[in-house]
Amino acid sequence: LASEEAFQVHFNQVKASADRVAAYRTEWHAVLAGYEQLQVTLLPALRMENRQQVTFEDYIANYQSLLQQLEAMFRQLEAKWRGEDAQASFEVVPADFRPGSLRDAPHLTVAAVASRAELLARVQQVLLELDSALDSLLFDRGKFVPGARPRGKPAFIWRDLEAGKTALRMFTTFWLATAVWIQFNPPLGFTFVTLCSVLVLLVSYTPVSPKILCILFSMGFVCALPAYILLLPRLSHWLELAAFMLTYAFAGFYLFQGPVSLFFLFGLFALGIQNTMSYNVDLILLIMLSFYLMFTLLLVTVHAPFTSKPERLYAGLVRRYFRNCAQLLELAGDYRDRPGRLPVDDGSDLLAKLHAWGGRIDCGYFPTCEPQQVSRLNQACDLLQGQLQALLMRREEFARNRLISAHHKPGQTGLLVQLCHTLAQRPGREPYDAFERVEERVASLRELLDSLRELPARSRVERAELAQFFVYLNLQASVLACLQACRDAREALPWRQLAGSRF
Repeated sequence: LASEEAFQVHFNQVKASADRVAAYRTEWHAVLAGYEQLQVTLLPALRMENRQQVTFEDYIANYQSLLQQLEAMFRQLEAKWRGEDAQASFEVVPADFRPGSLRDAPHLTVAAVASRAELLARVQQVLLELDSALDSLLFDRGKFVPGARPRGKPAFIWRDLEAGKTALRMFTTFWLATAVWIQFNPPLGFTFVTLCSVLVLLVSYTPVSPKILCILFSMGFVCALPAYILLLPRLSHWLELAAFMLTYAFAGFYLFQGPVSLFFLFGLFALGIQNTMSYNVDLILLIMLSFYLMFTLLLVTVHAPFTSKPERLYAGLVRRYFRNCAQLLELAGDYRDRPGRLPVDDGSDLLAKLHAWGGRIDCGYFPTCEPQQVSRLNQACDLLQGQLQALLMRREEFARNRLISAHHKPGQTGLLVQLCHTLAQRPGREPYDAFERVEERVASLRELLDSLRELPARSRVERAELAQFFVYLNLQASVLACLQACRDAREALPWRQLAGSRF
């Protein structure tokens, strides 16, 4: 009865805690959505800051005061997370443009200034929503209005090419191991087939390779075999066996970090410790032989039918990334009444794979390839990804702008999409270089902007609509600059050498 009462008390405490968490679920969603908006809105602008040579104080009179207000709002958020009840109240302060400062300014300068003014206003609005959510969450104050919800993340990406190749590789490995078992009947045949099928998942498109597994297992066997011959037959008390197992396991976890130590401990499992021990050196040697047969088979299946060389995987990932960027740009420019649905993965997964496999390229085999060149291309892709996310996030807003909708002609492929398709081709095999048409398209865009400036007063579009059009142009210019940076970094890499043999 006492245990049941204690259980009931504990259950009531847990239920009360869960109810309190559920009561503030809306606030937590608002906080998470706010930080996601800051990440998508603010980080791309900060990354592109060094590419914009614009002195915003010359065009926005209260630019410094706006920056100071943003700093104060960030400090107040930090104070509230520390539990300090800050009472300072803020409101969105619009940018105050200097009269006539943008009249004769270049078009890209006008676009950059309009984008910066809108960025400051959007960040202020997001920080105000975060402040309201934290007031309700931490101090139980009212006036909280639920806003945006955080974006969900898929538990499984259906079109992951590496996952499909891994499944086919496992299928091939299983039947190849079964054929070896039937044809040659190696020791521990079924265990050999099982281990090959299981461990191929570990070495397929991961930092772990069969060579690393072979080294780890060999180190485990080097320690286990002498112990099996010289030490275990002399043990007569269970405390001695416990001390041996503790020492072996401690050495494994001390020498190796994380899950890698488990493979070292496989040597302990190979000893076959039981209540009734019968020592047979032939048996442990056969077990070791089956493991090395497994490594040999994995070395074959890891490189066939699909290669696992980092340099070739990286080259394929670069082409896939730019094809994905072209699809995203087509969706971002789809301003129909029922536009196409945005994909679940916006390319972040491909970008993470680019960083992972680019860092694993062994430049020692390629004299003209340097790690800085690979890192430069990855950083350029990072910048491009941030600008694409900002463009996709505002697709619905841009679709309601008449100037932007008129700028996009139905059935016409945009220049940025063509540039992405050019970058997605194998180096040296492009049917045409879309980058040669950049100046031509930019000149036509300048003519369009000049015509907008020369419209009579009664036929001018609304000021907010025109400002949003310049914001859109600034995003397009940022994407174009990122694509040109990607092209320069891509041409600096020796792709022909990376596609060749290492020897």
